[in-house]
Amino acid sequence: MSDLAGPHLLIIPSEEFVPPHAPLAGIFQYHQALALRQAGLGRIGILSIRPAESPLMILKALLFRLAGRRVPNRLGTLSIPALLGRLWDKLFFPERSLTWDTVAGLPVLRISALYLLPPGPRFDPLAWRRAGRVAMDRYLHDQGRPDLIHAHNALSAGLLARDLARRHGIPYLLTEHSSYYHQGLVPRGLYPQVRRAVAGAARYLVVSPRLGEIMVRHLGPPAAHWLWLPNVIPPDFAADPPHPPPPTPPLRFLAVGNLLPVKGHDLLLEAFARAFPDPALPVTLTVLGEGPQRPLLEAMIQRLGLDHRVTLPGEVPAEQVHAAMDRCHVVVLPSRFETFGVVVIEALARGRPVLATACGGPDRVITEADGWLTAPGDVDRLAAALQRARAEAGRFDPGLLHLRALERFGPRRFATRLGKMVEELRPDA
Repeated sequence: MSDLAGPHLLIIPSEEFVPPHAPLAGIFQYHQALALRQAGLGRIGILSIRPAESPLMILKALLFRLAGRRVPNRLGTLSIPALLGRLWDKLFFPERSLTWDTVAGLPVLRISALYLLPPGPRFDPLAWRRAGRVAMDRYLHDQGRPDLIHAHNALSAGLLARDLARRHGIPYLLTEHSSYYHQGLVPRGLYPQVRRAVAGAARYLVVSPRLGEIMVRHLGPPAAHWLWLPNVIPPDFAADPPHPPPPTPPLRFLAVGNLLPVKGHDLLLEAFARAFPDPALPVTLTVLGEGPQRPLLEAMIQRLGLDHRVTLPGEVPAEQVHAAMDRCHVVVLPSRFETFGVVVIEALARGRPVLATACGGPDRVITEADGWLTAPGDVDRLAAALQRARAEAGRFDPGLLHLRALERFGPRRFATRLGKMVEELRPDA
């Protein structure tokens, strides 16, 4: 399908689209867009919204400037005339905050939005709608009318997509990734708006069946017709055949994820200590990621006597995650909850078996041919699973793991699934 013959798809993530200052933001949507482009699915554009400032923030910076004091926010480098101009533009000329960018050949229209009310889940959709309408007008002028919008997460891209559909008559897909509903982080007052956004979508997609069940539980009938569209293996993880695992000993476990309570790294450390109490045993664990639990995890490593076998290198770029998987024997996902768990399919694509908790997403990914599942939140069972993984890691063929992963979650498979929906919903189909 050529660019001229194919549909025109506009993708709207609910976070920025891989900006330079946060290259992991919007990364799932980036990988999906690459998969669609590689498959030749027509034209693809991105609308990237960043609610960044409020009038109060700018006024505070002005007052500090006038008082000759250091400005205590990120506007501290701006002069008084620049701050006045910024406030004027943000309030009355939001189109001046629009910039075009290109990411891996994909056109990205970015807008820095203004919070009119205090930032947070309750009021963020207001900033999104105001900025999104302005950005859409520019997009239509510069790129033409898309055939379809693909919004990611009801909050806030889905609410914006419904608004744009009503204003411009453009249908939209809505894919839900968020764990906020499960965690009780979505204000109840927003549920009516979310239900309308879900009900108005031409297709309502979820990244795992468990998430679909959760959304039905929270939203009721509007979410009942969900379809499962899994996330895609990143192209760089899928492109090359896997390396054979390194010789043993030691046997190397690897965990990848932000150092947050939901990721369960504290449970993993306790389980690792119970599974392998002998400090001379040639078994190691590396946890890649960064976050607020680092001090707790570092203290646990010392308390459990794991400092010679467990390392926390911090957050690393994707290519280093790729290399770390090639150097390990088993990837572990100890999460308390996951809507999907992209690290699972990344590891399988690199030919590594996965030990994961049955925490939502991995339940429908991991089979006996891929690794091991264990109960979330249970340290003893996780410890037993670690022992089993150490004993059985050698039974997996990296090439077969790689091929199975591509068949189920590879870029071509994803593009075929989504491309069929896009073609079905195209106005001239």
